[in-house]
Amino acid sequence: MLPCSLSTKENIKSELFDWRSDDQNDVFVYDNGLHYNNGRRGQSEQFKGRVFHFPDELIHGNASIIIRNTKVADSGVYTCYFPLREKIEIFYIKLAVVAPQPDINIIDATDDGVLLQCEVRGAALKPRVEWQDRDGNKLPAKDPQVSEKGDRYHITLQTTVTKTLSCSCVVTQEETNRRTHAEIYVAIIEPDPKVTVEQDSDVVLPCSLSTKENNEFKLFVWRKVAQKDEGLKEVFLYDSGSHYNNGQDGQSEEFKGRVSHFQDELKHGNASIIIRDTKISDSGNYTCYFPRLQPPQTFYIDLVVGEYFY
Repeated sequence: MLPCSLSTKENIKSELFDWRSDDQNDVFVYDNGLHYNNGRRGQSEQFKGRVFHFPDELIHGNASIIIRNTKVADSGVYTCYFPLREKIEIFYIKLAVVAPQPDINIIDATDDGVLLQCEVRGAALKPRVEWQDRDGNKLPAKDPQVSEKGDRYHITLQTTVTKTLSCSCVVTQEETNRRTHAEIYVAIIEPDPKVTVEQDSDVVLPCSLSTKENNEFKLFVWRKVAQKDEGLKEVFLYDSGSHYNNGQDGQSEEFKGRVSHFQDELKHGNASIIIRDTKISDSGNYTCYFPRLQPPQTFYIDLVVGEYFY
């Protein structure tokens, strides 16, 4: 909706008001009951069938319009113009229509690699969605899943990462050649991302930034990846000194009182945690995630807890 109202709130049903874009395209004209949706001609092709006013609000001086199914090309400065009033009035409003932003999520982490999913929701035009590495090379991906709701598109695209790299989900609106992207850094612990421990023992899950930069004022989150019969588990969260052991809420019940970090090691980039009194049910894939780094970084590790090991 682009707002335009007379401060006097007087009735404008019998008046003329004209909406134009900054390139002087005719967006909407209302003239004493006649307008672009009931017989008046001259509307720019770009806006035909997409622009409407509020007839019941005219008596209150409201000349606002609504543009449906906005496109990136609709971006610009618009004027609402009352040319026939004794004191000519012009209102200005800037509209910014952005391309849909992709959303990246980690779906699974196994010995075969890390499954990443990119979602694009509510695209007005069907975009091209690709996974790319930092050099712009296209990464192998599954066939995209595309659904339509009205005139909007929802696209899901998955890829499996098998080595440490920075990759992006790139969304391209080919009609306008506009691009948006989201980036993620995947760090796979090599060569063996698996930690094995006997139950009832304590275990350290390692996670360290390669730059060894200070973590004391950063945010990192440890999660247990969703298994077949359970959901995602919140294991440990540290945020600039606040964490699950000193007031932060949200830790999964099964990890309460059993997980701690290494406070003195934070200044060396060490975000490792220790899980005490391990249980068989603790077995699974874990992620150590730094969401505020540019790009965000995620580390993966597989924990196996057994009754005994020789």
